[in-house]
Amino acid sequence: MQLMTWTIARLGGRFNLLFEPYRQRVMHSALGRFLDAPLDLMVGLVEPDGTERVLPLTARGSPLFNCEQFERLNSITFRGYSERYRLRFEFNIHSVFYPQHEPLCLSPAFYLEMRVNPSSWVCWHTPTGPVPDKVKLFIRLDRPDTRITATDGRPSPTAHDRAWGPHIDLEYRNALNPDPGTPVHFDRPANVERTVQVRERIVSLNPDATAEPDGKGLVYEIPVTEPGSGIKWRMVWAAYCGDPVLDVKVADAIRPARFHYIKYWSGLDQVLDEAIGQRDDWLAHSRRFEKLIDQTPLTVDQRHLINQSFQAFASSAFWCDLDEPGGKPAAQQPVEVRHDPTGAPVAGRGAFEGFGGTQWFSVWEGGGFYHSTIDGQYNVALLYLALWPQLLALQFSQWAEHETLHQPSGGSYLCHDLGSGPHATGQAYPHAMPVEENANFLLLMQTYCHWTGDLTVPQRHTDLIERLANYLLWTDRDQSGFPAEGTANSIDDAGPAMQYARKQTYLAVKRLAALRAAADLLGHMGRHELAERCDKTADADAAKVDYQAWLADHYSVCVDRSAGGLLNAWTGEPLPYDEIAGWDAYSIYTGNGLLLPAMIGQPPLLDNDRL
Repeated sequence: MQLMTWTIARLGGRFNLLFEPYRQRVMHSALGRFLDAPLDLMVGLVEPDGTERVLPLTARGSPLFNCEQFERLNSITFRGYSERYRLRFEFNIHSVFYPQHEPLCLSPAFYLEMRVNPSSWVCWHTPTGPVPDKVKLFIRLDRPDTRITATDGRPSPTAHDRAWGPHIDLEYRNALNPDPGTPVHFDRPANVERTVQVRERIVSLNPDATAEPDGKGLVYEIPVTEPGSGIKWRMVWAAYCGDPVLDVKVADAIRPARFHYIKYWSGLDQVLDEAIGQRDDWLAHSRRFEKLIDQTPLTVDQRHLINQSFQAFASSAFWCDLDEPGGKPAAQQPVEVRHDPTGAPVAGRGAFEGFGGTQWFSVWEGGGFYHSTIDGQYNVALLYLALWPQLLALQFSQWAEHETLHQPSGGSYLCHDLGSGPHATGQAYPHAMPVEENANFLLLMQTYCHWTGDLTVPQRHTDLIERLANYLLWTDRDQSGFPAEGTANSIDDAGPAMQYARKQTYLAVKRLAALRAAADLLGHMGRHELAERCDKTADADAAKVDYQAWLADHYSVCVDRSAGGLLNAWTGEPLPYDEIAGWDAYSIYTGNGLLLPAMIGQPPLLDNDRL
């Protein structure tokens, strides 16, 4: 397909390559998007007359002809042509992923491959010379404020590091504060820019590659062979950052958090040792997983969206371990991979201790860089449930840490997010959205428990489930079936009717689904009195919602159209009109709270035909 911006990332380790061919650069750092610096990545071939032809990832050299990209779930291939010598050049970057295989997914390393094949015809161009038998390929890097050195890897008696063969080393300081070029919501101390130390290395697995004289690149001469020959220039690009990258609030104390991968590898050398040693096995698993998407009966645009979304998710995730009290990093453990009865790898060492143990998992959302917004993770639930439910389980305890008690209801409500930027220290979003997030939490927990059979999560949070349910019951102030308090949400680009009106249909439906979820969970925990009340309320109020909100062919956005006494959730100011515009609009949000219950066989709350 045509060239476009694309990201390739490592899950939870933030190592990220954001390709921007229209700007002739790659945005790059070991800490991922919004923390990047522009990398000039000169990748290509030398034609027989000495002309250097490159992919449009650099401002230098002469661009290859008719460049394209072909993306898959875990990888992307860039292709371009030397039309003068009828050569086809390909550069592939693979970010391995296989569900619940921790070492494979956590390794902060990419696999690179280059190949050159003859092309019998290049778009009506007359060649200026015959197809050569062999050509030189190259990779060169330039990045601001970065020490870059290339070597052919011959052992040196003065070298501090072991001999790696041909390789390129990078060293730099990586900023922790996001810099998207737009205002952000998290607190950034004045004149303070936190940075961490990063090391990277690109190792050539083809030992005959040589270092370029300027010390910033490698060159390798390769035969021009037919497709499928298997002759390629293979490399591994790894990164390592052992410094704390997040501040996490736990029980009113701030604890630094470091990437979870340091429990597996104590440095860059160890990362590369395993990435190279496991290369064939890890790539085989990752490609097998890719084929699940490639071979599904999806349209091209559906597959494209899935591929793009998955890499965007991976690039936004933090998978860390909290330092022990006193600032000591969590203890490293030997690598161990367990297998199921079929021989497939499953979650390795590092049991999912949950919050209060050592592990932390969160995902940045949007330009505000909010950590694990509950509504955002609610919409990502299908990914977690299908591939890695334990990553969702980790977040329940993290959300539970940030609970706000609500005296009028005898209950409580949850935060919108866990913090922003490098600070996972409490909600950064400007206002609370109690009905939305309580409902999301309860629906997520019910679905997780049915999907996995794991009841340890609600057992740890039974009292919290009761408090959240009590708040949801209280929000219906006039027994209409609709919540009239705590109805703000984060649909920020919508009008007041959708964003913070009283008696929203969407939140009424989600609230009732969540009360059913609470009843289900509490019943399993032996809290039958409140469970019965929640169940009865959901059954009785569903008919009320249906009757009041149905408008002949759709459900209204809200049933209380009055603006009297309603405050703008962002400014706190009264609305300057009497009636809320758009109260009777069409909306796809009505059934948002019903998908997860439907997936686990819960009876419908509304008529499915009307939805």
